[in-house]
Amino acid sequence: MTEAGASHPQYRPDVTKARPVSLPVRSDRVREVLSYLANHGPARIVHLRDALDISHGSINALAQYLKRKGLIRKIDDSREAPFELTTEGLNTQRAMIQRSGAERA
Repeated sequence: MTEAGASHPQYRPDVTKARPVSLPVRSDRVREVLSYLANHGPARIVHLRDALDISHGSINALAQYLKRKGLIRKIDDSREAPFELTTEGLNTQRAMIQRSGAERA
């Protein structure tokens, strides 16, 4: 059952709740990168690499993956432009944090 169904006047408490919609990404590294950008604002690859202690090749590949997924984007067209979260990236980051907190509870 969805949240809308739970608040519907014909709600039946014996119905099991529906699982949340799958996120486009799942890894801890993705959550770290998205959280870093959410908390610190736009950042270049070298800053992400140093702050998160991820090798340059790995963070570069991860950034390209997140860019293809539409979760981050460069703030302009220059080669050195920092990455920022998209609206979908911010929503995904919040959902990842919320779900990881719910799993621990």
